[in-house]
Amino acid sequence: MRLLSRLAAAALGVALLAPLAGCGDSGTGTTAPAPGGTPGTGKLTLLLKDAPADIDMAVVTISQIYLQGANGRTVLRNTPVTVDLLTLRDSTASLLRDAEIPVGTYDELRFVVSGGYIKLADGKVYASSPDYSGLTDVPPGAPVTGTLQMPSFAQSGLKVKLPQDKLVITEQGQQILLVDFDVSQSFGHMAGQSGRWVMHPVCIATDVVLAAKIGVHVTLGQGASLPTGVSFADFRAQVSRDNGDGTTTVSSCALVPDQAGTSASALCDLLPAGTWSVTLPFQGGAPAVTLVTSPAQPASVTVAAGQTATVDFTVTAAAASIQVTAGLAQGVTLPAGTTFASFDAVLTRDNGDGTTTEFTAPLVPDQAGTTATVTFAGLRAAPYAASLRYTGPAPTVNLTTTPTQPAPITVAPGAAGTVTFSVTAAGT
Repeated sequence: MRLLSRLAAAALGVALLAPLAGCGDSGTGTTAPAPGGTPGTGKLTLLLKDAPADIDMAVVTISQIYLQGANGRTVLRNTPVTVDLLTLRDSTASLLRDAEIPVGTYDELRFVVSGGYIKLADGKVYASSPDYSGLTDVPPGAPVTGTLQMPSFAQSGLKVKLPQDKLVITEQGQQILLVDFDVSQSFGHMAGQSGRWVMHPVCIATDVVLAAKIGVHVTLGQGASLPTGVSFADFRAQVSRDNGDGTTTVSSCALVPDQAGTSASALCDLLPAGTWSVTLPFQGGAPAVTLVTSPAQPASVTVAAGQTATVDFTVTAAAASIQVTAGLAQGVTLPAGTTFASFDAVLTRDNGDGTTTEFTAPLVPDQAGTTATVTFAGLRAAPYAASLRYTGPAPTVNLTTTPTQPAPITVAPGAAGTVTFSVTAAGT
């Protein structure tokens, strides 16, 4: 059995709504055998995802996962794992892979949840207990506002109503089951003044047949190089598709560099058939590095059920970035009613052929309003000139700065440049 945790914006295929409830179980348990192609076993892939929610955090500790059948309990996982369901929406985390389970018919799939908490948009925290171990993820000093009730889920677990009310495992068979944990419907505030929240999990169980795969290969083109300290391991292969119902399915997988570091490969599997967009987002620290590739990103690829499609990218350059910052010099203020949010940062690129290209983006002030910053990513290595342009209502506000505007700056491929303006005077 392969068990993954996948959180995306939409279910795969046609979903069946299956409410969860806790109840007892009987019979002696068995543990799923280790991988190895044992006769009398089949494979099951279980995917866990959530639907969008207004809750900021939804953390649960899954201490056991098991199937219940005629022969009792078959334990799939016994090692506790604590996850914030919302942080996994665009990624895949492996809980269990390539284990086998005995052939047979199973009536129930259950997650034993030993604890959890939710954090609301206003910062209030509701936990299964004040000393729940998963609260280490809560910012220091954040109080537990109230109780999150999780009736019997730590004993008998959350019962998932399976498609057709059963799961049939055949010898040498392989089945994929998607379980959608709907956070927005699974946590609700209790009526009255109790201050409690209660967990009533709502789950969508879906059969996914003949999942597709997308292989991604990236190679440095002639003369191209990555910035110092950056490797292909700092990027991921990300695939996304429009489901046609206003939602998007997104999955990402790690790029694994070769020994020389000049190429890398990834395999995104367990995907529904269809047309996907493929990109290579940067996962390292700031400043962001953008890869200029052929074909250009996003690249489109169509894959059939049970098949593998490939996308080959050649990196022609690692794009540059420029950060523009504006700050008030000592004793200088902006005119009444004006903030740095009333200005755009403007970059003008010399294309070297007698033409120029302009890029604009609004300045983002800090909390005090005395400094503002914006970063232009994905730029071509070239000479630029940076300036600040007023975008507010009349009359126009002019800024006198050091250095004088426009300020010249040249960036190399993959490099991060900065332009810092000190505002020495401001007036209409």
